[in-house]
Amino acid sequence: MELIVKAKDIFLEYAGRDILDIEELEIYSYDRIGLVGDNGAGKTSLLKILSGNLTIADADVRRFGSIALIGQLDELDLDAAQDSGEMLSRLNVAGVAQETMSGGEETRAKIASALSQHASAIFADEPTSHLDQDGIRLLVGQLKAFDGALLIVSHDRHFLDQVVDKIWELKDGGISEFWGDYSDYLRQKEEERKAQ
Repeated sequence: MELIVKAKDIFLEYAGRDILDIEELEIYSYDRIGLVGDNGAGKTSLLKILSGNLTIADADVRRFGSIALIGQLDELDLDAAQDSGEMLSRLNVAGVAQETMSGGEETRAKIASALSQHASAIFADEPTSHLDQDGIRLLVGQLKAFDGALLIVSHDRHFLDQVVDKIWELKDGGISEFWGDYSDYLRQKEEERKAQ
């Protein structure tokens, strides 16, 4: 049970609205977390803050291991991806020039780069975007085999059901935690709704 990330006082405001207002959170090596919430809730910002790609004032974010970030398509670092030759081959994108890559090939290159870093955690922002069913199956297999923490933003319910065992719901700037996969989360939300 190795601590990977410990964060305190994450506060982010945009256009006069509190996007993130998180007092404290921790991510451990065994965590497989799906991060869900409405569009604009701050999911991508939170991933970037926790991975170190976005710094905000007064937040205390401590990382106790390396974190590989699979960002959205406009953030492909081809040099890093090309350094992951074996993984690129396994994901069927070895030797493809960036300017000719399809969206699916770019996504596969980003996944190959992240997996080849041997990081303590992988944080992924919509990793199934532009992937066909074979690509998604391959990604699921790779993430299940990954020996580290996962924090995944995805709107793909079936994908989350296969790779996570905890859901963080980001709403009104805060995080609510639900144990289980995405289907379990929906059942728990329905039970909460009925109890009101």
